[in-house]
Amino acid sequence: MIDLHVHLDGSLTKEDLRYLATLNDLDASIVDTKPYAVSPNCHSLSEYLECFDFPVSLLQNVQSISYATYAVLKRFAGEGLLYVELRFAPQKHTRSGLSQEQVLLSAIQGMNLAKNECGIACKLLLCCMREDKEGSLNKETVALAAKYKDSGVAGIDLAGDESIAPNSAYKAVFDYANSLDVPFTMHAGENKDNADVWDAIKMGAKRIGGATNVLADPMLVEFLALTKIPLEMSITSELNTSVIESASASPIAKLVSRGVKVCICTNNTGVSSTTLTREYALIKEKLGLSSDVMKSFYFNSVDAAFLDSEQKAFLKELINKKLNEKEND
Repeated sequence: MIDLHVHLDGSLTKEDLRYLATLNDLDASIVDTKPYAVSPNCHSLSEYLECFDFPVSLLQNVQSISYATYAVLKRFAGEGLLYVELRFAPQKHTRSGLSQEQVLLSAIQGMNLAKNECGIACKLLLCCMREDKEGSLNKETVALAAKYKDSGVAGIDLAGDESIAPNSAYKAVFDYANSLDVPFTMHAGENKDNADVWDAIKMGAKRIGGATNVLADPMLVEFLALTKIPLEMSITSELNTSVIESASASPIAKLVSRGVKVCICTNNTGVSSTTLTREYALIKEKLGLSSDVMKSFYFNSVDAAFLDSEQKAFLKELINKKLNEKEND
């Protein structure tokens, strides 16, 4: 299986956080007093994002960032994932004096350790943040993505609370990414505003993260189907943020029936207490999609990955092999 939308700081377990606390000279019991997983009473994306504050506070030195990257990827490998695009924002990890480049190199170190030990394939997505309204930090992130494009970085993303500013406010940053030939995905439509989805497309996004309300705009649905721009979707996090009222209310089935490409993702395995296996099981149980449609999600993710054609062909071979083995069991 493949996960194209999963955040490093949102995918740490309680055990990870306890260990990271000790690396930061804190008593591990501090984890019991801090929010790091979503509350049942969460009703918005803004509330959901509060769960990231504590994990991010522990990821401010080289050892912690490297360990967290390694630990998350090792766990994904144990769950059977073949390829992951793991995203994080280097600018969020500079509070103790690290540069964005030092942060990135720390993550690359952890990623390579997991690759060598567990055999999992991975690339990093660097998140630009909506909080950086002036754009200088975001442009630094884009430049880093370009510099390390052949050394473990897949591309970039735009993340954060959509209420801060519309996607169009970051056009200069993503024009810069286009000029450097850095591919990008963007969070859009997490607050049910399809204007952000249109803006992401106009700026050149290769994928869209979220976009749960696109069915309200038939022209947008038709455009997504024609252009094959895939949507990265996670039912659990959409439930957590009250974007959908129930799993059965997910738009995934209707989008698929209209020809829109959907990639099943976890978003945040720690904050949302989920796994990719659980996301697929939830879709199968609540949406009643055929086995062929369920299989198509695997290949949609391969096609949407920021990989070259040979790498995609190899992943498809691996998936077909695993599917055949499963059918023959």
